[in-house]
Amino acid sequence: MDSLWDYPDFDAHELVHFVTDRNSGLRAIIAVHSRHLGPAAGGTRFWHYAETGEAVADALRLLRGMSFKNAMAGLPMGGGKAVILADDARTKTPEMLAAYGKAIDGLGGAYVTAEDVGITVADLVEVAKQTGFVSGLPAGEGEVGGDPGPHTSYGVFLGVKAAVRHKLGKDSLAGLHIAIQGAGSVAGGLARRAAAEGARISLADIDRARAEALADETGATVVDPSDIMTLEADVLSPNALGAILTEQSIAALEVPIVAGGANNQLATPADGQRIHDRSILYAPDYVINAGGIINVAMEYLKSGDPDTVRHAVEQIPVRLEQIWAESDRTGRNPADVADAMAQKLIGRMDGPTNEVATTTVPNLNAAISSVQRAADSLDRLTSDIRQDPQWKNGEYTSTPPGLRGALQLLYIMSSAPLVQHRDAPSRDSADAVINRFLDARMKNTDANDFLYAFDASRDSSVAC
Repeated sequence: MDSLWDYPDFDAHELVHFVTDRNSGLRAIIAVHSRHLGPAAGGTRFWHYAETGEAVADALRLLRGMSFKNAMAGLPMGGGKAVILADDARTKTPEMLAAYGKAIDGLGGAYVTAEDVGITVADLVEVAKQTGFVSGLPAGEGEVGGDPGPHTSYGVFLGVKAAVRHKLGKDSLAGLHIAIQGAGSVAGGLARRAAAEGARISLADIDRARAEALADETGATVVDPSDIMTLEADVLSPNALGAILTEQSIAALEVPIVAGGANNQLATPADGQRIHDRSILYAPDYVINAGGIINVAMEYLKSGDPDTVRHAVEQIPVRLEQIWAESDRTGRNPADVADAMAQKLIGRMDGPTNEVATTTVPNLNAAISSVQRAADSLDRLTSDIRQDPQWKNGEYTSTPPGLRGALQLLYIMSSAPLVQHRDAPSRDSADAVINRFLDARMKNTDANDFLYAFDASRDSSVAC
């Protein structure tokens, strides 16, 4: 393969950032697919890859799905993803996580990270010591945040019920047979909710002990992982590996519905048509599994409480019904319908949006206009610091508050107002965006260094 642009999954990605830190041993890839709707958001995956090229392919493959997921969830966030390349021993150290946090911070908010496979909430706490561009942190009572898994699981459960209603005409899972692939957080939550509603559960996981523990809790039957996709059931719910729907596996399916939380379930775009040709109803994965990113985004944007998150997750069935209705009307398969809607939402093509339900997340406009009017000269940047009594003519012992005002002006003056207004279309979200930036920068910026850097640039020439 000649270059990054030649990878099959490369899709006009805006940014692919390779990170190496020799002291900690960190090797990572941070990538952004689209920032059309806002800063790119997506989890970090900690994984061992046999070949480095596999890590690149994985990041690119996951990215497009994140852009589509955030867009279809109605979030003012673009699509981002990162992978940390683990060694054979899966070594993960605080130093490595610190280096990774610094790398994220160096991108200045282009990418906001969160939890994914191999990364825990505790890991994110370490990353957050170096950057403010992180979400999924521990939350207090009544606060948004924490493990996104339960929110993903709830959305998948609601999506399964919507699929059953659309395909089978039933409002309850009682008496239905649900085949669940996986026994982790998302699969476990689905199994518990489905069992409580009276469904019969079959499940499989490569970790048989974990599968048996979940089966003991829910009354499920454990089957071999090689058999789960050929069971005769009412619903197959993939909640583990991606790329499991292939030409061969689709031909062997014995279910009328496939609806689960695993990412990138279709091995190729053609498989969306194959499953449709068999009259199997498919729930596009990045729509049904958006509950976690909804929680992550609302935490980061400081735009709601747990009830707001729950209400937003409960819009997932609405979006699925819109996709299926469009599919029924046009004859196009649901995967293609969802892709077309998402592509239009991120500005990549014309296509039906069919009034996709949105999650209202609070405007930089008022904040930008008021601050820009005040910034009538560049000297204002440095005067906020120099006129601060706590600056003490540069002999301060703690950070002078005036630095925050200077950083705020710099942020506004170096930003594009139309883009900022698009990303945060209300006063509350404007405050949240600016405060996140300032909180992150105040951790790592020295007032005297700021003054020196700015003063030194006054006489610089772009011709040199």
